[in-house]
Amino acid sequence: MKMLSHVNVRSFVAFVKTSGTGLCAVWRGRMFIAMNRFKVRPEKEAEFKSRWLDREVLLKTAPGFLMIQFMRGDVLPDHVVYASQTIWASRAAYEAWRKSELFHTAHKDMGQGEVLTLEKREFSGYDVLRTVEAQEQAA
Repeated sequence: MKMLSHVNVRSFVAFVKTSGTGLCAVWRGRMFIAMNRFKVRPEKEAEFKSRWLDREVLLKTAPGFLMIQFMRGDVLPDHVVYASQTIWASRAAYEAWRKSELFHTAHKDMGQGEVLTLEKREFSGYDVLRTVEAQEQAA
């Protein structure tokens, strides 16, 4: 079991390596999830993906940061849906990140260059009320 020193252990217990299936997250406490939804112009999809997949992820060093996921959704006639989700130990950790110099450095070029989306991103924030974990399967 590996403990992350910058994370409040009341909110996050550990990442446990499982055989053949990657990482299994074990959570406790009040986490916060920040989600962004994007409507990407089909002809700009490759560039949009590249901006997300080829850049350094600076927030991985932010206190209270647990995980980020970048997802591709439905393909519609006029756009492709993408979403990002960050998971934080708490809402306070997320808000501290938003006010940090690290956040401003990570987002300094946002909105520069050609428009890749139909409209501004759609943000949603959620306080986690309950997490149900999978039961261990017998081998």
